[in-house]
Amino acid sequence: MKKILIILLFISNSIFGQSTKGENSGFEYSTAKWFKAWELISKESYQLDSIKPTEFLFFDEKFIYTTSNISGKNGELIKGPKLFEKKLIWRKKAHNGKFILPDGQERKVGIMAFTYALKGQTAKAFFVMPILNYWIAKKVDDHGIGLEKLTTGVFVHEFCHSQQFENGYNGMEDGAFDKYFSAHENEVFMDDIMQDIYKKDTVYAKEFQNELNLFIAAYKAKTIYEMKIMAKQAIQALEKRQQRILTEDKRDLAEIDNYWLTIEGVAQYTSLMWLVNPKGGKMKIEDALKAEKTASWSQEEGLAIVYLFSKLSPSKNWSKKMFRSKTVNIIELLKKEIGYTN
Repeated sequence: MKKILIILLFISNSIFGQSTKGENSGFEYSTAKWFKAWELISKESYQLDSIKPTEFLFFDEKFIYTTSNISGKNGELIKGPKLFEKKLIWRKKAHNGKFILPDGQERKVGIMAFTYALKGQTAKAFFVMPILNYWIAKKVDDHGIGLEKLTTGVFVHEFCHSQQFENGYNGMEDGAFDKYFSAHENEVFMDDIMQDIYKKDTVYAKEFQNELNLFIAAYKAKTIYEMKIMAKQAIQALEKRQQRILTEDKRDLAEIDNYWLTIEGVAQYTSLMWLVNPKGGKMKIEDALKAEKTASWSQEEGLAIVYLFSKLSPSKNWSKKMFRSKTVNIIELLKKEIGYTN
């Protein structure tokens, strides 16, 4: 979520074909391209043709460009892009190095991209990201694919979360999340919770890497039969790891682990689908998978699992379970697809 590896090149705006006409051209160029990328993958990969209400805040070195009445209070009304032909009301406002989120939090500008859930508002999610010009000015590394592709991948990943958060999750009903955090008050419900707890545990790290390698080997298998056999081995390793920490550490983290593998995996997969789409990033799958590599455990393993699942069941078959109803645990979907029983 917050850690798709972000890298930067110092490249002139002309390389990206941006017009220098109009004081808002950088905003218009970036958002039009990013919105088009979401529409492409939403329609072609997921067969979805609408979005759930989301508020946006983009920024450069001087201004924010936002649809939020709170963040954009007293801002100038400007022209901005539509999303799925839905007209959005955009405001521009000088930020002086910081901006206000709809919940009243103040944030300093910088390289970031995040989505968080809103409560008590029509829009259920709020999206924040600097426009392309800002990334160029800050000389962020481009992960070897160029900043235009990198930032588009970041956008579709993060915007994916805005479409997930409204749904809830099918593993929450039994109170597993609340129960865990009541017993572990100092821990934070975040995408890298497993990594945060176990990053210094060499036994756990070895188990995780072995498990990840099994999922990767599964999606690289040449036949569906081999793919399913290897997928079963990978799930067995995942469940063994989760059971060990329950037995030895008294940490019932399986549902929380599976939740973030699902949420982050689908978002990484969405970015991957844009990178390889002939109308999008036009990359070879091998190169795109390399570009998606990240230091985040939940993103790395989540992508391997979702990509594997997509080879067994096309994304159009399960997209509504991720974006139009309560998000379904990707591990359970994979188990059902391969006929796994423990």
